[in-house]
Amino acid sequence: MPVQWHYHDWAANGDPEDPDFYRVHFNVGLSYSRLLNYQDDSDDLGAGITAALPDLNKNGFCFLIGASFYATQHVAFTVRYHRAINRLYSPGKPGTNYAYSLNEHFLAFQTMYVF
Repeated sequence: MPVQWHYHDWAANGDPEDPDFYRVHFNVGLSYSRLLNYQDDSDDLGAGITAALPDLNKNGFCFLIGASFYATQHVAFTVRYHRAINRLYSPGKPGTNYAYSLNEHFLAFQTMYVF
C-alpha cells in the first residue's frame, strides 16, 4: 500500500503553462506491506526455513523512489527502487535459528498505458 508524491517536468510541447503532457515524472514515497498466510514449501528438500517462520516480522515498511518517462501522452516506462526500513527477519534474538537477516529491496520495472 504505497503513498507517493509525484513531481513532473519537461512539458512535451515546450510550454509549461499549457502542456499537452509531461514527459518525465519523479516519485518518492513510503509503503506498508504485511505477510499473509505464508509457508515454506522447500522443507521437503531439507533446506527450508520452517523453524524461522515464527520469528518473521509480519509488517514491512519501505521507502521508494522512481521515475517515469512518457514516450507519448499514453505510453510510459517506469523504474522504481524499493528498500525496506525494517527487517523481515533479524538474527540474534534468543531462540532464533538462522544467522542471516532478511531485508527487502528490489527494482520494479513497469510499462503503462494511460487512457
